[in-house]
Amino acid sequence: MTDTGRPALSKGLLELAKRKAEAVVNALAPLAEAGLPIVFLEPSEFSAVTDDYLALLPHEARLRGLIAHCHSFEQFMVRLAERGELRLQFNDQPRHILLHGHCHQKALLGTGPSHKLLALLPNTTVTEVDSGCCGMAGSFGYETEHYEMSQKMGSGACSRPCAGRRPQRWWWRRG
Repeated sequence: MTDTGRPALSKGLLELAKRKAEAVVNALAPLAEAGLPIVFLEPSEFSAVTDDYLALLPHEARLRGLIAHCHSFEQFMVRLAERGELRLQFNDQPRHILLHGHCHQKALLGTGPSHKLLALLPNTTVTEVDSGCCGMAGSFGYETEHYEMSQKMGSGACSRPCAGRRPQRWWWRRG
């Protein structure tokens, strides 16, 4: 899927968002009914399907079953690890990862799954930065009329925590 309707929702184009949501449900519901996990890389797309669709498609009978099979990338990877199905090899290089939680991620799931996933890396410390919004929600930061505001928001949210960044620090951002 390439468009869950999140951009239309952010612009208040509810009829377009509803049509997109119907198309997504038609495409993904059979996969969920077959027991397959639906894994989202983008937190705002995850929140559109698992949260916004409930209001957009209140009478869609397949929606709750679909939502039950939806996972964020971090949730999915952590579940694989907990079941012993994640076999990745990492070196034991010391790592310090700065975690910036996506706004939709923080609102719907929190950053706990990200912490759990990153904790799977050996010899790693994770620091969640108090970063607020990065200013890039949907197309907001790319639009000419919002560009300056987006830059100001992002400079505080994302640049400050990296000031004086040492090479052994990594930056984990979603979306």
